[in-house]
Amino acid sequence: DVCSSDLNRTNFYLNQNFILRSYYRFYTDDWGVNSHTYKIELPVKLGINFTFYPSYRYYTQTSVDYFNEFDQALSTDEFYTSDYDLAEYDAHQYGLGFKYYDPMNKLRVGGFGLKSINVDFNQYSRTSQNFDAFFTSLGLSFSALN
Repeated sequence: DVCSSDLNRTNFYLNQNFILRSYYRFYTDDWGVNSHTYKIELPVKLGINFTFYPSYRYYTQTSVDYFNEFDQALSTDEFYTSDYDLAEYDAHQYGLGFKYYDPMNKLRVGGFGLKSINVDFNQYSRTSQNFDAFFTSLGLSFSALN
């Protein structure tokens, strides 16, 4: 069985330019994996149309019951894996995002108006497995025009 729940998603309104967003999730399954995810984000409004948002995410999990280091499992074991995504580990993610929001849809493409553009930059690190990654994402949101 799998149990996953969003236990807490809380936003704190600090003032008209700052909102502190927090998030917590717990996950467990009957294979022995338990995990916790914590995330905090601080969107900062820069005028009506621009926002930047630094963020931090921490993730931790226990290993699946049948995890073994590479070449350590016995072929007679009923279940085994050496997939490090199923191992015990901690991960940190540091991010910085930028959002342009245009409620008036000034930029138009065909019958659609551009509502927002998001660009995110993230540094991800699994400290216990010596794994690091840098990734970016681009999001576009359109709305239909009459």
